[in-house]
Amino acid sequence: MNKHLTRGLIIFLSMLLMATFAYADDAYWVDAEGATVKNLKLAVGEEVSLRLMAEVPEGKTLNAYSFVVMYDENSLEVDAVAADSAMVAENVNVGTPGEVVANAFNTEGVAGKATVALLDVKVKGLTADASHLSVLFSGFGSSSSDQFKPETSPLKVHVK
Repeated sequence: MNKHLTRGLIIFLSMLLMATFAYADDAYWVDAEGATVKNLKLAVGEEVSLRLMAEVPEGKTLNAYSFVVMYDENSLEVDAVAADSAMVAENVNVGTPGEVVANAFNTEGVAGKATVALLDVKVKGLTADASHLSVLFSGFGSSSSDQFKPETSPLKVHVK
């Protein structure tokens, strides 16, 4: 009985460890000092600058990306520009409230293992509310058949 319990515990802990690493964020927000931001607290009317970063895995080359940042336009005002980076977004569209769309293409690309800056945003709190910034990648890779889209968690934003 002890032998089966020990084996079961080892299997459970191994699966838990693998799940922890399998869902690590490959795209994430940083502040002006470069510190990772997972929760953002703002006063109504306060504005902060953030940068969206992404990891290019070892042995891969990033030649193109496309993504949308979604937010609640009633709670937040978001303005965005291309980040100064090795893979500068050619198109940043803020024309639709609640969305920022960005994409880039570069024939040279960025070889991994590397970290690239994708987008600089200014986030302003409009109303006292809990909200978030969510990023959805529709493309991230060297070709349509070699995609390695980053995993990312929503950035929680609390406006007081």
